[in-house]
Amino acid sequence: MKHAIAVLAFFLVAATAPRSQVTWATPVYGWGSDWCQNCHTAMNVDIPNSGTGWTSYLAGWGFWCATGELPQRADVYYQNATTFQLADTYLTLHLSRPDVQAASSCPSTPSDTGWAIGFNTAVPSGTWTMSVVLWHGNVSTTQTGTVVVP
Repeated sequence: MKHAIAVLAFFLVAATAPRSQVTWATPVYGWGSDWCQNCHTAMNVDIPNSGTGWTSYLAGWGFWCATGELPQRADVYYQNATTFQLADTYLTLHLSRPDVQAASSCPSTPSDTGWAIGFNTAVPSGTWTMSVVLWHGNVSTTQTGTVVVP
């Protein structure tokens, strides 16, 4: 319940967050591997984006394409020219994303593929390269973006 309230608070704050340029690269599906249903997590970081700017949380969707299993763990890294740090985070899974289910070509896409990652420690102000790593067992899938934190 604590996490659900925190996620709701994050969404309310997002509506009034300052706008800034936020870009996310296409997820990297491993070390030079081609896409396959049994090799990687289908994923995307949706928030923050260029319309929301920094929101003090990350949100998106992700699932193992072959079976529809949700990620078991998420790691968030942020870095600039001088530092590289691991953010203290918590993951909330099973957020409703029927849009992902409707658009997916994976054989077992659930309707609750949404996730949100909150921070127990604030990300400092500045321009950061952030990486979201979703884990399925020992297989990681990473998406990296540039975020401006006011």
